[in-house]
Amino acid sequence: MNLYEEFYPLAVELLEEFGADAQLVKTAPAITNYDPVTDRVTSTTTPQTINVRAVVGPFEWEDDQGRAVTRSTATLLVAPAMGDILKLGDLSYTIGRFKTIAPQGKAILYLAEVS
Repeated sequence: MNLYEEFYPLAVELLEEFGADAQLVKTAPAITNYDPVTDRVTSTTTPQTINVRAVVGPFEWEDDQGRAVTRSTATLLVAPAMGDILKLGDLSYTIGRFKTIAPQGKAILYLAEVS
């Protein structure tokens, strides 16, 4: 049994027990259009909403100077991207940087700094 097979079911079980229903609104890469009349480039995004289980709590991160700082962090099973929106109950969080927990190269879960 590899680490993924051992720990992924545990991550799912813990999020099912302690997490809450949430929606991850993914802002797909922008489509850029050039308007020759105005000589401007415009971009549009097509948001996609994914139902997920998530939990938000404190987690220790490193800041730009390498110091340990505590930040609000969402734990998810779905890969986030910077700028995505996590809707958890009445609260909306913007995804910042994130870490992928992937022993042996297979993602088990994602930790995303939220604000």
